[in-house]
Formats: sequence, structure tokens, C-alpha cells
Amino acid sequence: MKKVELNFIKICVLIVIFLSIWGAIVLYKNYIVKPKLKKSVLKNMIVLNGGIVTKIEGINKVSGLLVFNYTYFLEEKKYENKNNIGVEIKNYSANLLLRRNLPIAYEKGNPNNSFLLFKPSDFEYFNIPFPDSLKWIITDVIDK
Repeated sequence: MKKVELNFIKICVLIVIFLSIWGAIVLYKNYIVKPKLKKSVLKNMIVLNGGIVTKIEGINKVSGLLVFNYTYFLEEKKYENKNNIGVEIKNYSANLLLRRNLPIAYEKGNPNNSFLLFKPSDFEYFNIPFPDSLKWIITDVIDK
């Protein structure tokens, strides 16, 4: 084989290894770490109204998966976090959520462990009724 072909094969192998490691890390965070954090919040939960969505990022152009960055204040201290939003959003409607107050569920004693309550299933997971004041999210934002 030519040297160029061997280098190409090496590069392809390295790319496959990198993508495999990256995928394993994402799976670990989303299916092991995140559920443990949510269970910790559920066991010792405080709900705070006032999470402000500050930025919306698209992390997967194919699936349209979004990450909402949000901030909230507790005892005059600012906290920042982000959550993957596992629903499809109507075109351009995610911007309706920017700078809006939304509920946050966080772990008592560990306010860094928090989750933005956005869609009905978020509220359902934390055994909280979905508020009438957020029904506009179902009609105007979430794409069914």
C-alpha cells in the first residue's frame, strides 16, 4: 500500500475511535448521570419560579435537539445551568422562551443540581401539576 493510503486509514481509525469515545461520554451523561441527579432533586426538591432562559443552542441539527441555558437567583446568589430539551420545537418559537420566568426544581442543599421545568412531562416527573400559566408553551412552542 502507498503511504498516503496508510495515513488515510490511520486518520479514519482515529476518527472512529474519537466518535466512539465521544458517544460513550454522551450516553453516560444522559442515561446514567442525569437520571441520578434528577432522582436526587426528586428526593429533596424545592421549586422556584424564576428561571430565566438566557440562551438556546442547537446541539444536533439532524434531530433538532435543543439545550436551554438558564439562570436563577437564590438568596442573592446567581446560579446557571443548562438542560437538554427532549421535544421538537415549532420553527422559530423557541425564542418565545427567552427571558421568560419558568419554574426550576432544585435539590435542597445543592442548588447547582437543578432542572428547568418546561414541558408537561417535566412537571409529571416531579409530581407537580402543569400550571395553567404555561399552557401557551404547549400551544405556541412545542411541536406535536
